[in-house]
Amino acid sequence: MKDQDMRMLWNILHEQTEVPGSGRISVDRFMGSHSESIQNRIRGMLQKDLIFKMLSGLAFLLNFIVYRDTPNVLYVCMAGVVLLATMAWIQLKILQQFNRISDPGLPTKDSLSGIMVFLKRKAYLCEMTLASSGALIFVPGLLLYFFFTYGYVREMSGFGFMVYTILCLIGTVTSYMRVKSQIRFHIRHITACLSDLNEDSLEFAVRTIEKQRKQDETVKLVVGLLLVFGFVLLIGVLKSIVS
Repeated sequence: MKDQDMRMLWNILHEQTEVPGSGRISVDRFMGSHSESIQNRIRGMLQKDLIFKMLSGLAFLLNFIVYRDTPNVLYVCMAGVVLLATMAWIQLKILQQFNRISDPGLPTKDSLSGIMVFLKRKAYLCEMTLASSGALIFVPGLLLYFFFTYGYVREMSGFGFMVYTILCLIGTVTSYMRVKSQIRFHIRHITACLSDLNEDSLEFAVRTIEKQRKQDETVKLVVGLLLVFGFVLLIGVLKSIVS
């Protein structure tokens, strides 16, 4: 649903409040349905990516088995598992927090306000942890490809390794932009709902976000540096064993 379509439907429902007994029910039903839809989409996005990370973990485990006599590959896998476990742990905490603020027992207005605060504060973490999945499946996937195709880690030219790395980066950036676009889409719609309610929910959400901004910026910096360092380390160690 486009922004203008959403706002038009929202205005129609508000106009119905002039009809006694029908407007409040229509608005409440619309809000409840929209809130539940957003909750399910965000929860589904986080859960699916956690499953994807579990598959990546299984791929690393399989590499531990098939390359058990190749120490250099085992070092790569250990570094990958540490980075994977860190990203999965952060994402699991995000999912648990989202489940708390999207409790179906909460009033719909409070639920929408809570989701907006969550998305504004945790958007960067969601984007980074979900985007990291592409890089985390690239390394074990490449190692397994070498094993099942050649039976060992095949030596790669500098150009070939650069091509694989660029493809990995393209996939990661594409995933990051996709998640970022989805989160912004939900934020715009929730903002439209809360602003049209003529209540203090939107103002309260903004105050909460501003109050926690300094803490959130610190977390963003730490996670960003961790992800960049982990990715560079992983690619660097991988480069040392394929060249």
